[in-house]
Amino acid sequence: MPTLSEVFLTFGRQYMARFAHAMLPGHIKALWDIATCRSGVKGGRLVKCNKCGHMKYVYHSCCNRSCPQCHLAKSHTWLEKRKQELLEVPYFHLVFTLPRQLRPIVRSNQKVMYTILFKAAVYALKKLTADKRYLGGQIGILVVLHTWGRALGFHPHLHCLVPGVGLSKDKQHIYLARHNYLVPVKALSKIFRAKFLQLAREELPQKVFDDKCLTNTPKKWVVYSKPTLSHTEKVLEYLARYLHRTAITNSRIVEINPHEETVTFKYKPVGAKDWKCVPLKALEFMRRFLQHGLPKGFHKVRYYGFLSPTNQDWLKRIQTLLLLLNKKTQVQIQVQEKERNQPESSDNSGDSYKTNKNKYKICPICMTGYMVEVMRLDAQSIPYKQRPPPWLTHHAKTIY
Repeated sequence: MPTLSEVFLTFGRQYMARFAHAMLPGHIKALWDIATCRSGVKGGRLVKCNKCGHMKYVYHSCCNRSCPQCHLAKSHTWLEKRKQELLEVPYFHLVFTLPRQLRPIVRSNQKVMYTILFKAAVYALKKLTADKRYLGGQIGILVVLHTWGRALGFHPHLHCLVPGVGLSKDKQHIYLARHNYLVPVKALSKIFRAKFLQLAREELPQKVFDDKCLTNTPKKWVVYSKPTLSHTEKVLEYLARYLHRTAITNSRIVEINPHEETVTFKYKPVGAKDWKCVPLKALEFMRRFLQHGLPKGFHKVRYYGFLSPTNQDWLKRIQTLLLLLNKKTQVQIQVQEKERNQPESSDNSGDSYKTNKNKYKICPICMTGYMVEVMRLDAQSIPYKQRPPPWLTHHAKTIY
């Protein structure tokens, strides 16, 4: 099966020769890491079957947050923690999208504009849900930034998962949202637009965000809101899928054609049931992928309200009030709070998940034994290690 690392190794020399002078350091680092992921360049370890004695080298991952091969254990751990925090209330999935007229400015000022996008969306949600006509309490919001469309185009938008419950200011009462309604979408869109434009004018110089930008910006912005009904866990699984990755997985790459210099990948158009295969020039495919690399140190997942790590006591208070609302006995409340306050067992941690996965892999030769780690090796100790291409090594010196 073709992989993203094969694309970078095959066409990386041409891409660097053409765009290296204009590439961001983070994009060069992503290209280097993905191209050398799970090769001898990163080092590795020697594993041996405990039955037949078969030995093999297992190479280390790059752990770059754009790599489609890494972070499986981290995504699994994050998903399990979020499932433990689910409340017995309706959930709502909201999507805040920027109009295409603003995308060039956002792409040129990513760190500032992405931050503004978070602030404007959360402000609009908090303002409307604080109104007693809709909810009247303090809410919790899980927000994840996506910057791509299905065909890898630049399409910045936020996915928000909001429990349909609010906490009063004195932390003594909760307010439940209606089963299939949180806030009016049209009002939410107007507040979001006004706050985003206000913050953009304040943060960006006038020569970047001028009157022309305001004139070209449409008055109606797209904000999507829908109750998840019984599919809240599926929404979490969707968000976890790209939590530590970017834009595309290896399974969607169909073909690499070195002669025609094209890469074919598949995607599912909006509203369609079947997959569509799209051939792109290799350099255009790499450009589309690398543009989704986030600025260094930028957090694409954020938590607000009672879902924030600093407000865990609010979350526990809501869980307790929900139990009282459901007419649970005080004994049951104490037992569940005791279980909830216990530290997580090592069996549920990401490291344990990763260790068990590596330790108990079945031997491919005898099919009865298990591959057990014998020793860890650095890159120089691995025989016949894969060396990075010279053109990539030269540019890697600028980022390390």
